[in-house]
Amino acid sequence: MAAKINDRSLSYDGSPVHKQSDKGKISPDIFTVQPGGDKRSLTHTAESQRSPTAQRGIGRTVLHGIRSLWATRQTEKDLGKNKDLYVKTTIRELIVYLVFIVILCIITFGMTSSKTYYFTTVLRTIFTERKIIDIGDQPAFDDIASYDDFWGVMSGPVLNGLFPTQWYNGENITKDQVGFVLFENKIIGLPRLRQLRMKNNSCVVHKKFRTMIPDCYAPYSSSKEDRASFGPTNATSKTAWRYQSSSELDGLSDSGLVSRYSGGGYVEDLQRDYSLALAQLDDLKANLWLDRSTRVVFLDFTLYNANINLFCQIKLTVEFPASGGAVPSKSFASVKLIRYVTSMDYFVLACEILFIIFTVYYTVEEVLEIARFKLHYFKTIWNILDVLILLISYICIIFNIYRQVKVSEILDELLNNYNTFSDFEFLSYWQLQFNNVIAFTVFLAWIKANL
Repeated sequence: MAAKINDRSLSYDGSPVHKQSDKGKISPDIFTVQPGGDKRSLTHTAESQRSPTAQRGIGRTVLHGIRSLWATRQTEKDLGKNKDLYVKTTIRELIVYLVFIVILCIITFGMTSSKTYYFTTVLRTIFTERKIIDIGDQPAFDDIASYDDFWGVMSGPVLNGLFPTQWYNGENITKDQVGFVLFENKIIGLPRLRQLRMKNNSCVVHKKFRTMIPDCYAPYSSSKEDRASFGPTNATSKTAWRYQSSSELDGLSDSGLVSRYSGGGYVEDLQRDYSLALAQLDDLKANLWLDRSTRVVFLDFTLYNANINLFCQIKLTVEFPASGGAVPSKSFASVKLIRYVTSMDYFVLACEILFIIFTVYYTVEEVLEIARFKLHYFKTIWNILDVLILLISYICIIFNIYRQVKVSEILDELLNNYNTFSDFEFLSYWQLQFNNVIAFTVFLAWIKANL
C-alpha cells in the first residue's frame, strides 16, 4: 500500500540523511535495503565471532532481513540510484497488493449467492401477495387499509403461510413437518405480534369541538406512549394486554413508513400450531386488541433453510396513523449467519485468515511510512485512503468474530428453550451492514490498484 511521496532526502525520523565515513560506526542506513553490497571474505574464527564488530554484523543481517519484508518505494531512500532494485520493489508491491485484492474479493463474493434472491422472493410472495380466500376481490397484506383487513389477512394468508396443515393432495402433514414454511423453511422460535399505543387526550381538540369529539389520539411519540394495561380482566393471554419496555423485551427501535417506534410494547407470541395460533388471533380480535389508540403492529419471525444455509428475518408492519386507515410495509432480510458448513465455506475461512495477516502486514507498513514522514504522510490523499482501508478492514474483522460468537449464543439459548421468541433482527441488520462495508472496502481497494 505504498503511496507516492517523492521525498528521497528524508530519513525515518524526518531529518536529512548524512553519510557516515567512520568505519567503526553503524550507518543510519541500516534499515535501507541495498542491492548486493560488498562481498567480503570472512574467516569465522572464534576470536572474530566473539568480537563486537562480528556481533554487530549479525545484528545488521537480522534487521536487514526483517526490514526487507516491508521494503517499499516510500520507505527506501536510495531506490532512484538503483533501477534494478526500484523495479524489483515495485513488482513485489504490485504482486502482494493484487493477492490482497483477490483475497478480499473471495471473502466478499464467496458468501453470496443467487439463491438469496429466489429465497427472499418466494417468501415475499407467500406472506404479502396472497389474498384472503373468499367471495369477491379480497385484500392481500399489501392491500391492508383497515382493522378488518388486518385481522382477515393475519388469520388467512399469513397464518396459512406460517402453519400449513395439508399437502397439495389433501393429506395432513405429520407432526415432524409442523413448523415449516413451504415444507422447507423452519420457523426459528415463535412468531411475535407487538403493538404500540398512544394515550387518550395526547393531543388538543379545539374548544369548539370538545363536546362533539371527547377523545384525541396524537400521532406516535415515545413521550406520549400509552404504557397502561388494558383489555378484559379475565384475558387468557398474560402479555398481550400488559406493556413491556424495550429492555424487558430486549428490543430495538423500528421504522415504518409513517414514523419510528420504540422497542417496547404489548406482545403476543403465536403458538407453533395452526389451530392454537388461530384461537389466539380470534381472542385478540374479539376483545378489541386493536383500537383507536393503536399506532403500529409488528409481526416478527425468522426462518432457516438448511438446504441453502440461509436465514430470513421477516418483519411485517402495519401502521395505523392518526389520519385513519392502515399503512402496510414489510422487510425481508436474507443472510448467511452460520458461515462455515461446506468446503467452499472453509476455503473462505482460510481466505479470511489470510486477510487478517495481510491487514496486520499493511498496518506495519503504514506505521513505518508514518514514522518516516510524520505529518507530511497525510498530505497525500492516497495515503489517507490506505489508512481508511485498514480501519474498515479491522471493523470487518471484529464484526466477523462478534457475529460468530453471538449466533452461537442465540442458537444455544433457542435449543434450551424452543418455545420462545428468538430475535435475529439485530444480527441480520448488522450482517447486511457488514456486506455493504466489505463491498465498499473492495471498491476502495480497486480504486487504489488503478492509480
